[in-house]
Amino acid sequence: MFARFGADNIRSVTGTPTAGIDPQEILDTRAYAASGTTTSSNDRSLTGLPRKFNVAFDGAGKIAVLEDTNDIAFSAVEVKDGFGVEPGVWFR
Repeated sequence: MFARFGADNIRSVTGTPTAGIDPQEILDTRAYAASGTTTSSNDRSLTGLPRKFNVAFDGAGKIAVLEDTNDIAFSAVEVKDGFGVEPGVWFR
C-alpha cells in the first residue's frame, strides 16, 4: 500500500513465532503485531521512515524476537506491586 504514497516497501513488524501457544509467554502479542502491520501499511505519515525500519513485539515466552536488529522493540514484562506503576503486564 505504500507504493501509492511514493515509498518503496512496507516496514517490517514482527512478533514471536510461538505467540498464542507458548505456555511461558505472559502476553499474546499477535494482535499488537497485526495492528502494527496495518498501521504501517495505511498511515501516510509513516512513509518517511527508513526502508528497513523494524518493529518487534515480544510476549516474553521461550523464543525472543528482540535482538539488536530492531529499531523499536516492545517486550512484555510483568510488574509487581511496589514498583511505582500499577501492577500488571506492560511493554518495556
